[in-house]
Parts: sequence; C-alpha cells; structure tokens
Amino acid sequence: MIDYDSYSCNGAEANHAIFVALPSREFEIKKEPRNTFHDYRKQEKYAEILKGLEKRVAVLRAEFNEHQKAQGAVTNYGHDMEDVSLLYARARKLYESDEYGQAVELFERLALLGHIAACCDLGVCYEMGYGVEEDCVKAVRLYRKAAMSGHASAQYNLGLCYEFGQGTLKNIEKAARWYRAAAEQGIKEACERLKELK
Repeated sequence: MIDYDSYSCNGAEANHAIFVALPSREFEIKKEPRNTFHDYRKQEKYAEILKGLEKRVAVLRAEFNEHQKAQGAVTNYGHDMEDVSLLYARARKLYESDEYGQAVELFERLALLGHIAACCDLGVCYEMGYGVEEDCVKAVRLYRKAAMSGHASAQYNLGLCYEFGQGTLKNIEKAARWYRAAAEQGIKEACERLKELK
C-alpha cells in the first residue's frame, strides 16, 4: 500500500510524483466502441441502399397501377366470358362505325386478356393505320399470335404479309402454309391466293 501523505512535493513535481506512485491500473482508459466512424458510414450506405429500393418500389407500383388502368374497361365487366364478348361486340360496332380510335382502345384491352379475334382486328388497325400510326411489323406480330391460335382471318392476313413482304420478309412457302390453314377453315380468298401461288 502506498502512503500518499509521505510525498511532500509541490506543483508539477507533486503531480509527477503522484502519477509515478499510483498503480498503473488506476489509469486504464475505458475503450469506446470500436470503429464508430465506420459504423456511421455503414449506416449512411444502408440508408442510401434503402432509399434506392424505395424508389424502385415506387416505380414498380406506378407501372402496376398503369397496367391496372389499361385493363380498366375489362375489369368493370369482370372476367366472365359473356361480359368480354359484350365488350368485343361494342368494339366491333365502333370499328364498323369508323370510330377507330375508341375501337383500338377496346381491342388493345381485349388483346391483353388474350382475346384472339381482338388481336386480329387490332392487327388490321395497325396494318391500315386505323386509329393508330401505321405499323406493319406490329400488325404481323398480332396476326401471328391470332393465327397460331387458329383464327382463320388472321391466318389469311398473315399469308398476305408473307406473300408481299409486308411487315416481314417475303416468304412464299410460309404464305402458302398460312393460306392453306385459312382455306381449310373456309376462307375463299385463301383458296384463290393458293391458286395464284402455283
């Protein structure tokens, strides 16, 4: 045990003497949590990542809402086939009345639901530029979708596109194949085109 009273030093000497006399364990410094600066930087980094994720979620939510709006008319009718048929009948009526803009809007909504006849009609609108800017490539894509599902008019139209190279590369073999498929379903024009090809 150290007798601190035995030291009679003054001023700086006294402080030095006490420092020397005190056991070293009295001067152990309590360690602060390690790498506090780095921990702070990590928190900043995670905050940035979280902010980025929140932005991405907001974008995805907006895209989903747009998709829901695009199907608005169909959802109002529900997914019952009878209701979809009524909507298609309405679209056809608008098309036949030369109200192409409104007809295209309904055809597009129906095509999103996989309505094959609407795909074919929408293809005609894009090929001819009815209610939309003319786009033969998109027309061919729509015809092909409907033709692959067995739609006779779409098969005939796709045959024409292949025969004359409209919106796709000219291919007489493919044209004949689609004409044949349409002819088997009773499309007379397809039979005539087949005769012309021979």
